[in-house]
This record gives sequence, C-alpha cells and structure tokens, in this order.
Amino acid sequence: SVAWVMSRKNVLFLFFFLLSALGYVEAMARRQEGLRGTGGMLFASALLYFVACLAKTAALPLPLALCVVDLASGRDARRSPLRRLLGTLPSKLPYLLPFAAVVVSSLLYSAPNPFRTDFGFSPLEWLVIVGHNFFFYVEKTLLPAGLAPFYPLPAAGSLPAHFVLY
Repeated sequence: SVAWVMSRKNVLFLFFFLLSALGYVEAMARRQEGLRGTGGMLFASALLYFVACLAKTAALPLPLALCVVDLASGRDARRSPLRRLLGTLPSKLPYLLPFAAVVVSSLLYSAPNPFRTDFGFSPLEWLVIVGHNFFFYVEKTLLPAGLAPFYPLPAAGSLPAHFVLY
C-alpha cells in the first residue's frame, strides 16, 4: 500500500496534465472554427495545468508540448514551422502565470537538500562538467565499454584535461 500512496501523485499529475492538453486542443479547434468560448477553454486549461504542476512539477514543460502539438496539427501548413510556432505563442500566455507561480514557490519553499554539499566548483567549471557529462553519456550509450556504477567528480580547482577536451 505504501507504493500505491507514493505513486498517487503520478496519477494526479497525468490526469490533470492530459485534461489541460485536451482543453488546449479544444480551445484551438474552437478558435479555428470561429466559435465562442476559446478564452474560457484556455483559462480552464491553464487552471488544470496549475493543478497538474501542484501534483508534480514534471508538468512544467506542458507549454512546450503544446507547441509541438501546434506544429504537428498541420494548421496553416503553408507557413514555415517557425512562423507557425511564433503565431501560436500568444495562446501560451495563460500558462505563464501558473508556470511562474510554481517555479517561484518551489525555489522559495523547497527544503534544502541535506545531502547536498558545496563542491567548490566555479560556474565555468560546472559548465565544463555538464558538457563533459553530456558527451560522456552519449559515448557510453553508443559504446558501452568500461562501465562503472559510480563516476566520481574531479577535485575542485583542477579539472582533468579530458573534461575540457572531451
């Protein structure tokens, strides 16, 4: 029963995420047909998006997914994909307020991680480490040789050459 309780947030997140996406698709269909109620549907979709974000912050990328939906819908196919995308950005504005509210509240009210330590890396060193890790994981996916369960970070202030030159 503990596993079920822990996964309830996933069910709630997905339910409201999909309802929000369906509300958006319906609003865009109404707009294309010239029917009334587009604004109300967008508002309802944004409200459902907010509830999905409250259930789980994994819902935050929904506006990006809606951009993909807009591009895949084939509406106004004569225009370039970039122009179609830019034309649909105003319909994503209702999602901006819930997005900002969830991000700000997450930053303000999240408990500090007791396992986090200050590794002493500068922002540039973190950027190099992230770049290295990206290419490292691509390499290990394509050529899975020399795998280990743990890859330690280098000592702060002395990044090995392979981190920079990767």
